[in-house]
Amino acid sequence: MSINLSVLDDKELESVLFGFDRGVEGLPYTSKRGLFELANGGTVLIEEIEEASFRNQMKILNFMNERKTRRIGGETGEPVDIRLIVSMKADPAELVEKRSSWKTCTGRSSNSRRSRSPRFGRAPRTFLSL
Repeated sequence: MSINLSVLDDKELESVLFGFDRGVEGLPYTSKRGLFELANGGTVLIEEIEEASFRNQMKILNFMNERKTRRIGGETGEPVDIRLIVSMKADPAELVEKRSSWKTCTGRSSNSRRSRSPRFGRAPRTFLSL
């Protein structure tokens, strides 16, 4: 499963990634599983992570550390087992200098692997596999 963060606003992004429980104000009156729950046992590709707000980047970082997803309005986190691949348009070192990306993420993830992949007709993109 994959998601491009440049096309979603903050509230929508959080509900798509983590899901929501019934009765949360501003959301449909049903429960919905998020992308991380749906991909349990599989792989999730998050594209253009630098486009997410700092708040959502921290939520994703928290998920990467705990490997638990908590729905909006939920009280407990559900453990999930996924492979998470994160891509960035710019070089992570440049983004850290501008403080628009999370240095903690690249520093803490000792089992991460970086690779560069050219896109068709576009500039190379950096992938961080966790």
